Amino acid sequence: MNRGNQSLPVVTKDNIQDLVAQFEKKRFANHRYASFDYCFNYFRSFNEEGRLSDLKSKDNLETSCLHIGFFLASWGMFRGKSQLGQESSVKHFTGLVEEISSWHGSHDFTEIWNIDANDYNREGVRDLLNKCYTKVQEKLVHNSNQEHRTLVTKAMLGIFGCVPAFDKYFSGIFGGLSNKDGCAFNSVALTKIGKFYEDNFEIIEKLAAATKAFDFQTQEKTGRCYTKAKIIDMIGFQKGKNDADAKKAEKEADERKPSVSFAHQTTPTPTPDKANKDRKPGLGKLGGFLGFPVTAVIRTMGAEGWEFWEIKKVLKDNNISAAENTMRIQLCNGRKGEKGAPIREKLKELRLDPSEKS
Repeated sequence: MNRGNQSLPVVTKDNIQDLVAQFEKKRFANHRYASFDYCFNYFRSFNEEGRLSDLKSKDNLETSCLHIGFFLASWGMFRGKSQLGQESSVKHFTGLVEEISSWHGSHDFTEIWNIDANDYNREGVRDLLNKCYTKVQEKLVHNSNQEHRTLVTKAMLGIFGCVPAFDKYFSGIFGGLSNKDGCAFNSVALTKIGKFYEDNFEIIEKLAAATKAFDFQTQEKTGRCYTKAKIIDMIGFQKGKNDADAKKAEKEADERKPSVSFAHQTTPTPTPDKANKDRKPGLGKLGGFLGFPVTAVIRTMGAEGWEFWEIKKVLKDNNISAAENTMRIQLCNGRKGEKGAPIREKLKELRLDPSEKS
């Protein structure tokens, strides 16, 4: 194995086509995926028409900021406790718009508008991308301690289309792009992404040519192609998302499985509540539900194929206190064939739809 390339994902032509096809299934004019199209179209059109200076004009500045802001928001950059989400309005992007509006003519960064993944291993390109990253970071990130890799690369992708976004999904698939800093944005990472392009250039070129950006007004696809960097971004994002979804499903499946070993376990005494306070004799420590002992009801639920989350929710909704340990034990007993009380007809009325799972 070539250790210099060991961090690159191992994919075939069919893998790449399938991943992009999966992404494309959700990409339509009103979906958040199309936020890239509208942001990219907007800035690319000003560059192609030689009007970059107009981005910061009185008539265009607010719209320019809104395009950047909404693209970043639709891809999670205003989520939770992020600096943008907690502290920034669309006005925050004024400095960045004013900066890039001068990147034309003899400006040092003029070439950034034309750089794509096939250029990463060309002399001077990686250095220019690193300088661009630093400049965008200066305009977007006010706190030097703030995590900036995802935010800055997403902005560079949405505005220029020149690099993939180094978010958690992409970084998880292209992990270790930088030898020292994981998936940091630097020349080492860019070299390896360039190598990934070279290894798969035929299919990436084909997909880039076939993937057209949506027009905001008509909602139809335009003649403007996605960049090769964007296609690589889609590959990394979709593969990372698939892997994360699979792990989540596996974890949820494990949580639904009843425990089969109860040795040395004790059942905690539940906290009395209003529903169980005046329980009748003969109904057990947990009291009754539907006129039967709660444990018998749970066993019957298990015998009837109820899921643990259903049992937990129904008992809670009916103010029945039962420890999770107890519920799992009785559920397992029911599934092993220890039939509960004859209350199947009553239980049918309480079954929940999977959509009610919280």
